[in-house]
Amino acid sequence: MGNCPSAVVGAVTRVRELGDGVLLDITADDGAASADIFARAQLHATMGAPDPAVPVHTGQHGGPGDSGHCPIIHLGTTVTVEQILGGARITVLATDPAAAHQLQRETRARLAYFEPTTTTAPAP
Repeated sequence: MGNCPSAVVGAVTRVRELGDGVLLDITADDGAASADIFARAQLHATMGAPDPAVPVHTGQHGGPGDSGHCPIIHLGTTVTVEQILGGARITVLATDPAAAHQLQRETRARLAYFEPTTTTAPAP
């Protein structure tokens, strides 16, 4: 979980469902933690799809992309990041609109690992 912004000590993740994906606000009160959150989020914005030729859970962004706890899902998505006060706003959109609901369910399931530092906001 060394690349996951939600795994930064002190991070709080807020999730909001969008019509075609999810919006994650990951923040912390501590300045160093906030910087780490944003740096990790930026890494996710450049990762692209998982590489199935790389073994699972090596920290090298490999495997099928269908396991783990990080709420930033790359398989079948586009990921964009912007800096916000205290951390990062990460938008994860399904490339296939029919897969948006599954993306939302999987994101919530992964965030359950981080409870109680996760909150769910109603869709806009």
